[in-house]
Amino acid sequence: HRGYCYLLLPEGRPLKDHAKQRLKALEDFSMLGAGFKIAMRDLEIRGAGNILGPEQSGHIAAVGYDMYCQLLDRAVKELTHEHTARPSETSIDIGISGLITRSYIPSDLRRLEAYRRIALCQSGEELARVGEDLLTAYGPPPPEVQRLLELAELRIGGRNVGVRSILTRDRDVVLRTTDPVATSEALRGRDASGAPASRGWTVTTLPPKEPGQTAEVYFRPENPEGLAPATLMAVLRRRLGLSVPAPTLTLTPTPATTMTATTSGKATPPATAEPVLAPVKKPAMKAPPPLSASLKALRKEIRRK
Repeated sequence: HRGYCYLLLPEGRPLKDHAKQRLKALEDFSMLGAGFKIAMRDLEIRGAGNILGPEQSGHIAAVGYDMYCQLLDRAVKELTHEHTARPSETSIDIGISGLITRSYIPSDLRRLEAYRRIALCQSGEELARVGEDLLTAYGPPPPEVQRLLELAELRIGGRNVGVRSILTRDRDVVLRTTDPVATSEALRGRDASGAPASRGWTVTTLPPKEPGQTAEVYFRPENPEGLAPATLMAVLRRRLGLSVPAPTLTLTPTPATTMTATTSGKATPPATAEPVLAPVKKPAMKAPPPLSASLKALRKEIRRK
């Protein structure tokens, strides 16, 4: 059996806006088990209020429930001196981009939630958990999602050495950074013996023009092919990538920027093989042609004088 509820209103009595919104919520969420959704909608309409005070209405509708929860969480962590996770401020413009396609995650809410989780990742471990959750829930990610995860890894690694932006300019890769020493050392890299491993690339640091501004580090390949987006992405991930490999998900670049997942649970070194750029061959100098007899006689006459 099914029960019905009739809400009657005296004739000539207008409805207020909040009342209309509440009636619309009851109409939209009439299915079984929709009580929680009705309560959430009512919370958005009347506001969450001042949690630490006596007020019972607030301004949650102005910012939305999700944003309100984020602001509240950030304020509580700042008061308790806890670490607050914020999206990385490092911007990357090297001719490559990533996105979560609708065919991979059809739901708009789920897709936005995935974007939010990727943006808030603060370490390789957190990014690995997000990648593993995507793999479990939606299957192997397409190339666009793989590139999005790789860009997130590069942002985390760049932020760890003070990088605020990465972009290409003519024949250089320009990195604006607040810590030019750490950024330069990371770009030069180290081989197994501890010696600099920046073969095929030159690193030049320009100090900030004014105090408080960011410095610029120029990263130039000897071979212009190093500026190809896929190649440059692999090199930067190798130099600026995470020093601590993810325990459950290892992102490995290939010419097609694919990603592989391992579930061994062990921390294995990232298999990021940096592309080897062939040196640019300079044209060989040709030997000058032999002097004629008249020129030889002229040279002897000049030497006598």
